[in-house]
Amino acid sequence: MKFLSIPLTTGGADLTVFTTMMDLFSKGVGALGMIYCVVGMMSIARGYKDHAGADMNTGISQIVSGAIYILAAVTLKTITLA
Repeated sequence: MKFLSIPLTTGGADLTVFTTMMDLFSKGVGALGMIYCVVGMMSIARGYKDHAGADMNTGISQIVSGAIYILAAVTLKTITLA
């Protein structure tokens, strides 16, 4: 069976469509995590400049959330159908 010019055979022999889609999804989640980390760093810098503890607290939580997104992206790459 052909799907988007990528061969797909059922039975677990060749699941390139699944692996391609999971790889693309993983890259998207990783990029989202990186953007979230950068926004958190900018928030920390802004809070440090203005001496605002709440902004620094928000920035730290955004960096931690971005790291969780990146961890999820790395974990998604390990999913395979056997």
